[in-house]
Amino acid sequence: MKTPSLFSRVTPAGRAMQARLAMLKDARHAGLGWYDALRVSGHPAMQGGLVTLGGKISVSAYITDDRTLVSGAAIAPSKFITSADAAWLIASGIAAGQADKCWGDQITVTTGATAVHDLATGGTLVDSAGASVVIVKLRAIVLAANGIAGVANTTTLTLTRPAANGVPIFSAASGAAPPLSAGGIYVWADPGAGVTVTAATADLINIVNSAGASAGALVIYVGTSA
Repeated sequence: MKTPSLFSRVTPAGRAMQARLAMLKDARHAGLGWYDALRVSGHPAMQGGLVTLGGKISVSAYITDDRTLVSGAAIAPSKFITSADAAWLIASGIAAGQADKCWGDQITVTTGATAVHDLATGGTLVDSAGASVVIVKLRAIVLAANGIAGVANTTTLTLTRPAANGVPIFSAASGAAPPLSAGGIYVWADPGAGVTVTAATADLINIVNSAGASAGALVIYVGTSA
């Protein structure tokens, strides 16, 4: 008697899983991260987007100050170290210290132009699953002036609160963070409270590029849905 092939023993559900696993493998080989690879492969647990939010926003500083000791001076260390570490370990939810909304993307802002992000209507913030991201409490911002396709920016990028309808990330209307040149990083996080985003009156954040050339940046917003 001929031994049945292994594939003939696979149920229809099993064949569907095989197909999803093959698509997952192809997506990973194409360079997608695990979440996006699982999503595009049709994995049932990932359909409909993220179920929970987690992760970490951290800042670490380690600076060494090496000095040449002067002959005849008092004995002292030749190296001084200054360091600091802080992190927000994100738990899923809307309570203090939690978040359930996140949007991030690599953007290009043309010369002298402004990227306008509306956090309340979700019209400009769409996740990788095609769903609008609406934030009620903004608890973190990351802006990294990392350039375009490996080429460093030659202009500066500025995170601003628009005078009209700006999210109150700065105390003054039309307030702004210092401009970021190539390689600059801006990180703000307030896990406990954050700032309130109000549709039509306080829902906009702008990223302004100075004139001269297009500039690229990685932008991340983290917050809550209520």
